[in-house]
Amino acid sequence: NCTPSGVHVGYLWQALESFSQKERRSFLRFVWGRGSLPAAEKWERQFTVQLLSDADDSRLPCSHTCFFTLDLPSFSSAEVCREKLLYCITNCVAIDADGAAARSLNWDEDEED
Repeated sequence: NCTPSGVHVGYLWQALESFSQKERRSFLRFVWGRGSLPAAEKWERQFTVQLLSDADDSRLPCSHTCFFTLDLPSFSSAEVCREKLLYCITNCVAIDADGAAARSLNWDEDEED
């Protein structure tokens, strides 16, 4: 429900461009549940941004990792977008207990040996 050239998608890109590599990996974990993207030949899902038009600066972005989707509030500026995303990627580090279970069984291919 938003366009790639829309102002709020621009805010998202500005935020991502300002992030460190570690923060970008954290963003991927927040929106996709993994810290890296698959090889191009294994790519199955496009990243989708859903703009929340009735939202304001008090809301936080919400992710749907199963669908690689980000619900992005209509923030008033790129700086607000950046601050809210940083809050989410710093404080929302696990979607559930599946990650711990997968690591214990060596199912998580993102983890270093």
